[in-house]
Amino acid sequence: MLTLSPEVREVLDSKISGGWGNRRKLKTLRELLYGEEHLNIRYDAASTLSATDTFNARAGNCLSMTSLFVASARYLGLDAHFQTVTGKRSG
Repeated sequence: MLTLSPEVREVLDSKISGGWGNRRKLKTLRELLYGEEHLNIRYDAASTLSATDTFNARAGNCLSMTSLFVASARYLGLDAHFQTVTGKRSG
């Protein structure tokens, strides 16, 4: 689920320097993956994919998009983890 292909790693390496600070890496990663001028990966509720498959399809559901982000962030040396969020039920 969190494995990144050589192609994904190559894109990350070409756009994000290992010498940058964590804040800059995080901001650039977010822009690279989801920015309209970059990869523009979009939400698709019907697709649960691995990190690499989400990158290739440029779409995935929340788990897919989170997996790609966490795997990419970890590859870049950031301390990234999944977090469970529970919603409040009304009424």
